[in-house]
This record gives sequence, structure tokens and C-alpha cells, in this order.
Amino acid sequence: LSDLYTRRGRWADAEAAGRRSLELFEREFGPEHPRTAMTLNNLGTVLATAQREREALPYFERSVAIYEKTLGPDRYDVAWPLHGLAVAVFVTGDPVRAEALFRRSLALTEKALAPGHVETAPSHTWLGRCLLAQGRHGEAIAALEQARAAWGDKDLAPVRVGEGRFLL
Repeated sequence: LSDLYTRRGRWADAEAAGRRSLELFEREFGPEHPRTAMTLNNLGTVLATAQREREALPYFERSVAIYEKTLGPDRYDVAWPLHGLAVAVFVTGDPVRAEALFRRSLALTEKALAPGHVETAPSHTWLGRCLLAQGRHGEAIAALEQARAAWGDKDLAPVRVGEGRFLL
């Protein structure tokens, strides 16, 4: 339900649904369960999508910590909350820390799905942004070219195509 509200821009409803889900999952499965981690990641995503990245940080951090503790730090399950955490860290002004998080998320995704897989494209794109913010233009261009190659000929939303072209 939270995802549906998020897609419609109904942030307050999405957040309320996410918080209710978190309460239910914590009560049903416990505070350290992978399903609770998934719910924390979803709530962090709602907050970040509503441009409340600072508030999203602890949800992403807790999600990553639970996944690492229960499933192991090298599992693909860690990649998406790690990516969400990296975006929030970048947007709140720390491109150096965000770079390390994106690189780790990217490594997990490549290990699970293969280098150049379409799922690596978002991490390459954000990594490029981090590198640009640090003035490392050559490395940024390489990361953005990898994103473009990973997107390939996929039927992308115009905003994705435009974002990639703009950054390059």
C-alpha cells in the first residue's frame, strides 16, 4: 500500500502505511528479521522519495545492518538498501562516503547478476554523480558510460535517458 501511495505522490499516506507495516513486521517477526529490514528499506525509500533524505538515513542504516547480521554482508539483499543509503548520504552532502557505499552496492550487484547487468546502471549513474561532485571528471565519465552501456537498448523512461545524457 505504501508503494502505491508513493507512486501517486501521497507522501503522508505512504509514510503512515510504511510505519504501520513496520510495526506489524517488528511485532510478527521481531526487530532483527530480514522482513523487518525490507520494511525499513521501504520506509526509507518513501521518505527519500519525498525529499526527506535525512529522516530516511536511519531506516536505510538499520535495514543494511539487519541484512548484514542475518544474511551476511556479501548477499545481494544488502545491495538495494545500501544503494538507498548511498543516495541519501549523497543528497545530504557527503559524496565521499556515498561513493564508498555506491561502490559496495555495485560490487554486490555485479557479483550476483554480472557486470553490465541493467540493475547496475543506477549505481553507476549515482557513482558518476559522486565523482563529479568531487571534481573527478574522468572517472565520472567512465562511470556514466558504464551506466549507459548497462541501460543498453532497454525501453527506458525519457527521464532516465535525459538524466544520463545530461550527466555525460
